[in-house]
Amino acid sequence: MIKKIVAFAILALFSHLTFANEAGWKTNFEDAKTAAARENKDILLEFTGSDWCMPCKMLHTEILTNPVFLEFAKRNFILVELDFPKKKEIAPALQEQNKKLFAQFGVQGYPTILLCDKDGLPYASLGYSKTTPESYVAYMEKLMQARKERDDAFAEAQKHAGIKKAEFLVKALQSMDMKVVDTNYGATLKEIAELDPDDTLNFTKPRVEAIAKAKQQSELNRLIIDFSQKTLKPLKEVKDINGIHQAFAKFAESNPQIPANKIEGMKHDHFLTMYIQSGDEANAIATSEQYIAANPDSPMAKNKEKVITAIKEAVKKQKEKALNEPAPAK
Repeated sequence: MIKKIVAFAILALFSHLTFANEAGWKTNFEDAKTAAARENKDILLEFTGSDWCMPCKMLHTEILTNPVFLEFAKRNFILVELDFPKKKEIAPALQEQNKKLFAQFGVQGYPTILLCDKDGLPYASLGYSKTTPESYVAYMEKLMQARKERDDAFAEAQKHAGIKKAEFLVKALQSMDMKVVDTNYGATLKEIAELDPDDTLNFTKPRVEAIAKAKQQSELNRLIIDFSQKTLKPLKEVKDINGIHQAFAKFAESNPQIPANKIEGMKHDHFLTMYIQSGDEANAIATSEQYIAANPDSPMAKNKEKVITAIKEAVKKQKEKALNEPAPAK
C-alpha cells in the first residue's frame, strides 16, 4: 500500500489542483445549498486533506477527476470541497466552516464523501476504495434512488398519525445507512420514539444503543488524536525513542479500554512514519518486522515481502525529495 501511495502522490496532487476548478467545485456550503435549490440538484461534500492524505489524492486521481464521474456529478450534484490541509493555506472563515461541518455531520476520517439533499441533509456516506469510476457512479445512483425512497416514505408519513406514521418514518430512515441516520436524523428519531413509546416497531432501542456506542468510539478517537498531536508529535520531532516508548506505556496504562493490539498498531505506525520521513530504511524495516513477528496473523504478515518493498520505495522517495529541497537560508 505504501508503494501504491507514493506512486500516486505527485500525480494526485497535480490532479487535485487542476481539475477541481474545472469541475466547478465550491468551498462554501451555504452557497452550495443556494445553488442546489436553484438547480434542483443534490449536494456532494468531500472532506479531504488535499496536501497530505494519500487516500484522498488517490480518490481524486482514480475517481473524482475521471470524465465518467465528472459528467455524472455535474448533472446531479453541486460539488463542495471541504479541505483540511497541513501546508496549504485557506481562509480562516473556511477553516471554521469546515471544522464545524466535520463535527456536525459526524465525519470520522479522510476522505469522506457525503451525499446530501438540496437542503444539505446527508443521506449517504462513501470513502475511498479500489474500484472503477463506472462502479463508483453506479453505486452513487443506487444511493440517490434510496434517497427518493426516503422522500416518498417521509411524504407518506405526513398523511398518517400515531403508530402508522411511525412505521413510515422508520421506513424512510431504513432506506439509508444507519450511521448517517444516527448522526443526522435526531429529530426524526425522537418523533418515532414519541409515536411508539413501547417500541413495538423494535427500532428505537437499537438506535439508542448504536448512538451510545458511536459516542464512546468518538471519545476514543479524540483521545488518540490528542495523544498523537500533543504528546507524540514533539517527541517524534526530536526523535526521542525512549520518550515515545514511555509515552505509549503511560497512554496504555491510563486508557485500559483501548485494546492492546490497537495501541501496538498505533506505535508501529508512528515509528514507521518517523523513520520513513527521516530516510532511515533499516529502522523502518526493523519496526515492521518486529510488528509482523508479534502479529503473525495480521494482513501485514501475510504480505511481508510487499510491505518491505513498499517501505524501501517510500524511503527512496523521501531521500529524493530531501535532495531536491532548497537549502535553508543562512
